[in-house]
Amino acid sequence: MRLGDRVRSVVALLGIPAGSIGSVKEIGSLFIVVEFEDGRIGYYALRQLRRLNYAGPTPEPPPRIELGFSSETVPAGSHLCLLPVTCREMAPTAFDFLAAGLTSGEKCLCVSSPRWAAGLRRRFSGNGFSSHLESGDLVFVDPSEVYLPANEFTADRQLQRLARAIADLGARRMRIFARAGTWFKAVPEDEWWDYEMRATRVLGESGTTAICAYHPEGQERGCRQRAEVTHPYLVTGRRLSPGWASPV
Repeated sequence: MRLGDRVRSVVALLGIPAGSIGSVKEIGSLFIVVEFEDGRIGYYALRQLRRLNYAGPTPEPPPRIELGFSSETVPAGSHLCLLPVTCREMAPTAFDFLAAGLTSGEKCLCVSSPRWAAGLRRRFSGNGFSSHLESGDLVFVDPSEVYLPANEFTADRQLQRLARAIADLGARRMRIFARAGTWFKAVPEDEWWDYEMRATRVLGESGTTAICAYHPEGQERGCRQRAEVTHPYLVTGRRLSPGWASPV
């Protein structure tokens, strides 16, 4: 790949569909910057682009799915970050996201403290989803069952654990809502954000759509900025916007 090459995208970004044609404007260590004919800019990994004279097969883009809280759709396997303005925003967003998955026949997993999960469970029971709770299509688990203890946490180990957990559930399509409490601050900071950045690939390859939710009280400036740059999509005020990380 060289500067000025004409390329076609093979994945969709927010507002830029798969198959869009543009020119390579910059080649960085992580991303290739592509400018499209209408002036939009996209950031892609090398494998997400094909030169126009590329002779190999173009992979089928993943299906787009409903989020429940937004009229916009994202590719299955997307990695989103919820940065709510107020605490009241989190539970309705989680409910709408997971309910949309259940309605579409996906297996859903909610990772949160038992106390917070109890309120969300009641919301599902009271809105016609009791059968999904009984069947195991919707599962609530404590963060300690998903994340390694702080003294054992590394990005590599946690990525292995994530991949193993997805494989063990055995669902063709799945979505996860993970509510990060303040406990994650005990994890080595660089390891945590390295994990968040690299989880995008694991999720994309497995077709698992996930939202990482950060409590408003934990969104000090540094945390919020790093959350924005490690996720391809952001959700704030129940609105979807592009993050800085390119989908893989």
